[in-house]
Amino acid sequence: MVIVKRNSLLRFTLLTGSLIALAGCSQSRRSPMLATFPIGTQVTTAPLVYTIVDANWEAELGTPDGPRLPKNRFMVVTLTVTNSGGGEAGVPLLSLVDSRGNTYMEEQKGDGVTQWLGFLRVMKPAETDQGQILFDVPPGAYKLRLSSGGDPEQEKAALVDIPFMAEKDPSVATPQPAAPPGPATPAPTKLK
Repeated sequence: MVIVKRNSLLRFTLLTGSLIALAGCSQSRRSPMLATFPIGTQVTTAPLVYTIVDANWEAELGTPDGPRLPKNRFMVVTLTVTNSGGGEAGVPLLSLVDSRGNTYMEEQKGDGVTQWLGFLRVMKPAETDQGQILFDVPPGAYKLRLSSGGDPEQEKAALVDIPFMAEKDPSVATPQPAAPPGPATPAPTKLK
């Protein structure tokens, strides 16, 4: 009888320990809620400090070889990045997240982008760079995921809201309101 109680106690202890360990594992795998900032706000993901200046939609980009067409639509994001750390820092490729949680990586070629930041971006301490990055995404509202880069275990990240702003397409004519009627003119009278 003593053996049965010890086996039951041992099973209970192992089961409880396993459940606690699993709960701890699942907790560590969950991604923490990231702070979200409005466009134009200075956002720190140490050592990098980002400011998203603007985001514009483009139907095509002009290149010396002709127009560059997107699969969906181009979003050109203008930003500044500062290395606030004491050593060199790499600026990682950034990503957009839509309302459903789908992630879209930054384009790796900047053909047609006038101030492209480039693909490999290494910054010296206290260096600031301003330029543009490019995405090919369906039109809509997104969150730009900013990252400190480097080791995933040490990564710091934040989000910036990029609201959808449909821009006027100059090829579509805007209807003009009809002119208001002028003063009534009297009907001509017949002479007898």
